[in-house]
Amino acid sequence: MGHDAARAQLQVTHGAGVTDIVFDFSVKPRLSSERGNALLVASSIYEACKYFTLFQKTPFKGKCAVVTSYNPLAKDVTLEETGANTETDKQFIYNTYAELLKDVEATPGTTKTETYEDCAKALFTREPAMRHPPSN
Repeated sequence: MGHDAARAQLQVTHGAGVTDIVFDFSVKPRLSSERGNALLVASSIYEACKYFTLFQKTPFKGKCAVVTSYNPLAKDVTLEETGANTETDKQFIYNTYAELLKDVEATPGTTKTETYEDCAKALFTREPAMRHPPSN
């Protein structure tokens, strides 16, 4: 299977997974009552970003976060080569994080990513009904 075909299959799989999760939140008592939350574990940073992006097209827009080991640096993508109107996996990850962190102000001694993730983790455990990423 070529790279484009594999990527298309991944898109179908992700879309179905997101649809299933949105459905579960509408029918499972603990989730639909907003007294609970859920954690989705992806197999890669790319997949985590793909899921996050798909969730932004659902009722969960603004109510989910992505937490990975990635810290976006411009040097990660400056030498990436693409064809016309295409985006490499690295560029997709970088662009997802750039959008995600655009309004985050880093707390002293941490990066914007660390600030965002610390706040998201705290909200996940302390305020499960909120289910939204931090904002400053």
